[in-house]
Amino acid sequence: MKIKTNTLIKMNQLLAKGKTIADIYDKYPRYSYDDIYWQTKYRSFVGTKRMITNRVRKLQFVNDKVSRKHLVDEIESLTDDLYYQLKQNSDLLIKIEKLLGKVNR
Repeated sequence: MKIKTNTLIKMNQLLAKGKTIADIYDKYPRYSYDDIYWQTKYRSFVGTKRMITNRVRKLQFVNDKVSRKHLVDEIESLTDDLYYQLKQNSDLLIKIEKLLGKVNR
């Protein structure tokens, strides 16, 4: 089922803040887990970590150069995604910290 654009934006915001696909699935039971997983922009941190781990483990068994390059490209893309999500969260935490500092003065 296609997820409405405004709902998809909300789901992506939740994922960017560290929520899991399972959390979002609980909040939006109208959509299937697979629909949420494949249509959202971000993956959960745990899910991304698992995907990276699985691909790294798979590398040891792949001998042909093309498949190996494909796996390495996937790992690079996943680590980049994870980095940018965490950077975004870090920036958000800094803003929150500054606001709290102003409130406590």
